[in-house]
Amino acid sequence: TSSLEGASVREVDALVTRRRALIAKNVEGRLGMDDILKHHRFLEGQIEELNAEKGKLARKHQIASALMRREKVGSRKHTELSDRCYKLEEAATAFNVRAVATNKERDWFRSTKAWHEGVRQTLTEYVQCSDGEHISKKQLEEDDRLFASFNFGSSLLSPDRVDAEAP
Repeated sequence: TSSLEGASVREVDALVTRRRALIAKNVEGRLGMDDILKHHRFLEGQIEELNAEKGKLARKHQIASALMRREKVGSRKHTELSDRCYKLEEAATAFNVRAVATNKERDWFRSTKAWHEGVRQTLTEYVQCSDGEHISKKQLEEDDRLFASFNFGSSLLSPDRVDAEAP
C-alpha cells in the first residue's frame, strides 16, 4: 500500500518539478520550442502509459473478482482472492491520483501562452510528414532549390507530390 502511494507521490512531485522548471526557464527568458516539445512528448508518453496501465488493472480486477465469486466464502482461496482484489483497488486509487495529476498538468500546459505560441509556430513554419515528424518549410525549400537540377517532376513542397512508398 505505502509503496503504491509513495510511487504516486513521487510521480506527482516529478510533474510539479517539471512545471517549476518550465516556469523558471520562462521567467529567465530561456524557454524554447525544444522545452515545450519535450514537455509535450513527456505528457503524451505519461498518458499512453496510464492508458495501458488502466486496461491491465481493469482486467486483473475483473479476473480476480470472477474467481472470488466462484470460491466458497470463508475458504482460504476466497480470502486470498479478496486480498488480491483489495490490493488491486489500492493500485487503482494510486493510478487515479497519477491520472488526475497528469491530466491537470496537460490542461495547464495547453492553456499556457508558450503552448499556444508553439502550436502557432509549428503550424506556420513546419510541415508534418506521414510518420508524424515535423520538417521546417525553410529546409524543404532549401532542399527543393538544391535538388531542382535532378528534375523530380514536382516540387518537394507541392501538394500533388506522390511519396515513393505509395502504391
